[in-house]
Amino acid sequence: MPHTIVPFISIKKAKKDATFSIDEDFRNDSSDRKVNLSVGAYKSEEGKAVILKSVKQAEQKVLEGETNKDYLPMSGLKSFTEGARQVLFSGSVESSKIASIQTLSGTGALRVGFEFLAGFGRKVAYVPQQTWANHHAIIKAAGLELREYKYLDTENMRLDFEGMMGDLRMAPAGSVVVLHMCGHNPTGQDLNEREWEEVHALMEERSLLPFFDAAYQGFTSGDLDRDAYSLRLFASAGPTELLVAQSFSKNMGLYGERAGCLHIVVPDEAATVPVHSQASLVARRIWSNPPMHGAKIAAEIFSNDDLLALWKSEVEEMAERMNKMRRLLVSNLEKHCTFREW
Repeated sequence: MPHTIVPFISIKKAKKDATFSIDEDFRNDSSDRKVNLSVGAYKSEEGKAVILKSVKQAEQKVLEGETNKDYLPMSGLKSFTEGARQVLFSGSVESSKIASIQTLSGTGALRVGFEFLAGFGRKVAYVPQQTWANHHAIIKAAGLELREYKYLDTENMRLDFEGMMGDLRMAPAGSVVVLHMCGHNPTGQDLNEREWEEVHALMEERSLLPFFDAAYQGFTSGDLDRDAYSLRLFASAGPTELLVAQSFSKNMGLYGERAGCLHIVVPDEAATVPVHSQASLVARRIWSNPPMHGAKIAAEIFSNDDLLALWKSEVEEMAERMNKMRRLLVSNLEKHCTFREW
């Protein structure tokens, strides 16, 4: 097929990103009654970004002890990836069976993860019919065939668990399945423990590969451990393989620092070093070396008992406030928008 070179003058303007264009519209709207339901970012009552106390204190310690701005290794800051791994897995699987690399938040973890999988024969990836919009672009860019499984019953606005199970039951063996660990984006509808157990059993039976998106740990229940139930169930059941894209944008408020990790669980520790090296090589092709500052802040929190306790309490406070706002929103919708069940 002939290759066509497009001159720069002929390149068309790209379509706006749906999420960030809505956020831009919000900022340009002069109404004092507006509510921003677009970008997933925690804001104060005044609509301002919040810097957590734990982050402020950790950052001060980092700045006081900083001696250089050298490159990090391709796989990132080890104290960060090890601490992040503990927050996520908490001993549910031996750390020697987890290959962890630092990434550009959750988006970078997903991209590296799918590039890695595509390089080793994975062809098909499933996402919920309702999911974070960027999942589609990332999976397609990595070269996998994108398919969907049912998730939300849009008529009754409830989880369609039977539909989900039916679609996964028909998925070809070896397919990758994106699972939202908690705080499903955008529906907020999460599986309960029994449903997670059924999904795990089905995926083991059908040889489907779980790829968890852990963007909101702590924001669902206020408890970091409780919100990791689904992942730890899959990780502890073994022998198994799975991937996790972990972000600290939300629960630490490190949006602009792009602090995240990709964790790959392997069935035998003999595979950890080879898998780690291959994932690092994928990252090398994309950004080479990850940024240092946000990772150092998070690592300082992980390593300091007082800061860790403060951070956990702040996560709980944020979750409580968000749940309160949700209840208030629903209450007002029920009063003023009676044409449907909220």
